[in-house]
Parts: sequence; structure tokens; C-alpha cells
Amino acid sequence: VGFGLAAQAADYASTVLSHNPVAYWRFNETVASPPPNIVANSGSLGSAGDGYVVMNVGKGEAGKVGNSIRLVNSAQDTGLCGSKVDVPFHPVLNPPAPFTIEFWAKPTVVGGYDATGCCPISCLNPNWYGGGNRTGWIFYMSPAGRWTFRLGLTSGYDVTLNASGGNAQAGVWQHIVATFDGTTARVYVDGVPVGTGTSGGRWKPNTQMAL
Repeated sequence: VGFGLAAQAADYASTVLSHNPVAYWRFNETVASPPPNIVANSGSLGSAGDGYVVMNVGKGEAGKVGNSIRLVNSAQDTGLCGSKVDVPFHPVLNPPAPFTIEFWAKPTVVGGYDATGCCPISCLNPNWYGGGNRTGWIFYMSPAGRWTFRLGLTSGYDVTLNASGGNAQAGVWQHIVATFDGTTARVYVDGVPVGTGTSGGRWKPNTQMAL
């Protein structure tokens, strides 16, 4: 019986592979996996707010304030995400209104994206395969450099705020802020108000996806 089981186990891998699986992990590595590539959180949430490099990201780049990360996306990544850092879901990062979001951004290029543009930061629960779930919030920079802030619903958006000025320029740092008090969303670029949007009172925070 022991020999029979050994023979059966030895043939298992070739049997699975004969079915042409899309993916097959043996988990039989003899070398320990490398530690996670972490971007440490400096805020009050502590290590629970650490980010994890998922794809090609440059860390320790010179920033406007301290260091920054460089997100690298190419033309073939249009509609996809070729470079990102994920901060695992945490309720503290997804509060009800009121809240404020702020970040520094310096695009290497402006344009070269699809009609929506590129997304430098989001905390959204998208359903890309139908249903239209967009709970949470997201920022876009349009191909013309215009900043757009959106607040989502379980289907579509409650607020789509297109900035009226302060367009991004290649190689120039900007300080971007969005606030939402439960009724009105506002966007500021370098301290200058560039647009407001009114909520229909239906906005819903992200409940599960990473920032």
C-alpha cells in the first residue's frame, strides 16, 4: 500500500499538468520567499496603514516633501494598472463624511492615456465585470491635465467634480486636496479652489478594497 501511494503521489504533478491548467503552484520551494516590499506608513494608523508594492514602483525618489514613489505606466497599460502600491482595507481609511484627501503629484508626461486619463490615487470598490459598483472615491488626471474627483455609488457616481483650473503640467509638483462634508465636494490645487460638486446624499464609502 505504501508503494502504491508513493507512485500515485509522484504522478500527481504530471497528471495535473496534462490538463493544461492556467496556473499551478507546488509551494515546494527550498528557499524562503523574500519579505514583502513595504512602503511604511508615517501616519497615526501605524503599520496597519503600510503600503505593499504590487508592481513596478520606484521607492525613495526625491519628493516635494521628503521622499516620494514613482509609478511607472506605459502606453500598453492603458485601461490597466502597470504600477501600484496597495494599502490593505481599513475602516479608518474609509470614513463617512466629513473627510479630506491630500497628495502631491508630479506627472512625467501629461496625455497619452485614454479619454478618462490616469488615476494616481483611489480608494474605490470597482466591479470591472459588470454591475457598475463604484463605492468609495477616485482621482483622475485627464489627457489635458485636468483633475477630476469622483465619489461613487453602488452603481455609477454621486459626484463627478471636474476642476476648472490648476491643470497638471509635466515635471511640475502640485498639492492636490479634496474635501467632502457630506453635501459638497471641493477640490483645491496648490491652495486655490478649483471646483465644487454637490452630492445627492447617496454616496457610499468603500467597504472592502485596498487604497
